[in-house]
Amino acid sequence: MIPTLDISTAFLVSGVVGAVATVLADITLRREHDLPCRRAWVGYSAAQAIACFLNATRGGTLPEEIGVVGANGAQILAIGLLWLGAQRLRGVQTPGWVAVLPAAVWLLACLLPWFLEERMVRHLLLWPVCLVMLAATARELWRAGDELSLPSAKTLSLAVCVVAMLPVLRLVQLALEAPYSLGIVTVLMVAAMGTAVPFLALSVAIERMQQLRAQGEAAAASAGRAGIERLLGGLPAVIFLREQGPDGALRLLYRGGGLETVLGWPAASLAGLPDFSAYTRPEDPKLVQFLPVMLRDGHATYEWRMRQPDGTWRWMQTLIRTLCKRPDGTVEIVGYTLDITTMREARAQSLSAARLASLGEMAAGLAHELKQPLQAISLAADIAQLALGRQDGAEADRRLDTITEQSQRTASLLDQLRRFARGAEADEAPGPVKLADAVEGTLDLMRFTLRASSVCVEVALGDPPPVVRAQAILLQQVLSNLLLNARDAVAGLPAGAVRRIRISAEPVEGGGAGGMVRLVVADTGGGIPAAVMGQLFEPFVTTKGPDRGTGLGLSICYGLVRSMGGTIEARNDAEGAVITIMLQAVDEEHHAAAAA
Repeated sequence: MIPTLDISTAFLVSGVVGAVATVLADITLRREHDLPCRRAWVGYSAAQAIACFLNATRGGTLPEEIGVVGANGAQILAIGLLWLGAQRLRGVQTPGWVAVLPAAVWLLACLLPWFLEERMVRHLLLWPVCLVMLAATARELWRAGDELSLPSAKTLSLAVCVVAMLPVLRLVQLALEAPYSLGIVTVLMVAAMGTAVPFLALSVAIERMQQLRAQGEAAAASAGRAGIERLLGGLPAVIFLREQGPDGALRLLYRGGGLETVLGWPAASLAGLPDFSAYTRPEDPKLVQFLPVMLRDGHATYEWRMRQPDGTWRWMQTLIRTLCKRPDGTVEIVGYTLDITTMREARAQSLSAARLASLGEMAAGLAHELKQPLQAISLAADIAQLALGRQDGAEADRRLDTITEQSQRTASLLDQLRRFARGAEADEAPGPVKLADAVEGTLDLMRFTLRASSVCVEVALGDPPPVVRAQAILLQQVLSNLLLNARDAVAGLPAGAVRRIRISAEPVEGGGAGGMVRLVVADTGGGIPAAVMGQLFEPFVTTKGPDRGTGLGLSICYGLVRSMGGTIEARNDAEGAVITIMLQAVDEEHHAAAAA
């Protein structure tokens, strides 16, 4: 038995729901993206609401004929607009008049008097048209679901298919010539089209908007990445991001920037390489060697060479910094690499000028140091000649030994002077240097200069003296600059004051491989003025008069120590200035075994 139903109330409720769906659809679809289907589906909801209102008032407020013509015409228009929206959702630009055409044909047919009088004729036109349009709409929605990956569009397609079954039932009823007692069929169709379908269409639109938003965000992110890559590609640096796992293994996460400009190789030839060890010299420092320094200080800097396609070499400088430390022990490392070949050439010129300046200051002392053994050789030769005249062979042998000893001393001094004046080789990498040899070589060149200023030099390097990672000549140049500054500081003290320079060294963190060595040069000259302490290692900063200093000495010392992987700092104590240099310790036996 078919349940009874207040048809007018059902239509009225459907109309209200359809009106609400229309408002919600318009507000929602306008919020972010103006979807191509928006106007068609908002029009569908409005037409369906009108159909519901006309059906609710048919035969009551409105005459039966007007209700039939208007309600069914609005229903056909609503289905046409739903089909049009499905097409435009797929990107098919179908003209709007195609969706309006079936409703226009219905209205024109209703202008014929006999058409309104023949109910069977009206139904034979209305229900097949609705069935065909609903089937076409379901097909378009299913295709949209496949093409755009919209599950909600397929759900709406199935709902439209269910609604399409109602015209089929109505046609079956007409074919069986059953009495018109299935008003519930019409009610269900209109109610479904007026309530469920609008909200399902709204869900399709919302899903499509979310899809377009995600695509827009992805496109923006891609454009942002492309812009960043373009920006980094124009920088004269190679930027990289690495990750050190809890097991100590390094993994490259990102590498970008001006690869070809900086490294001299096409980016394609370097793609996929975790590092550039195949293009470097074995003795050059590697990233893994500086990880302990970075983990301790938060950053580290080292210089290395990269082979070029033509066989030449470029000098690179890499700075690494700790980005973050995770709870599981993983460390993220960010850094950049610069081509410093030109900078090193300029630095070599400034170092050469500084060495010549130092030699100029030490000229008088060097002349005295050379004069002493030459005088001893001349005197020993005269005495040996007299001894031979007396046929005193033993005395002559002693004098010849003196000549040999003084000749070796002179040769050693000249060799030390030659190596200091020539400087380090441009491609020489830091290696193990005995601090005792570096300090002794520097004092050999400056002994008379210091003695002439009545300066007492104390040396305490420990037993055994430490071995550091450095370049011998560059370390001697640093020490000579510091000793000359200390000499000038104590030379201005009044008579009777203590004029002392102390050179000391001690291991830090146990010394050995991976540790550090602290090298200290302290004087009793009263200290560095507070006004220049903050800019002490900047170029052209000096406490001497304009005719005595250029202000480049400590700046050069700073650059040399940094190039050897160390640090240099200055402070004052109760007696005077204290310059502290930190250099990496080297296990000499381990290094010799590795070199072998």
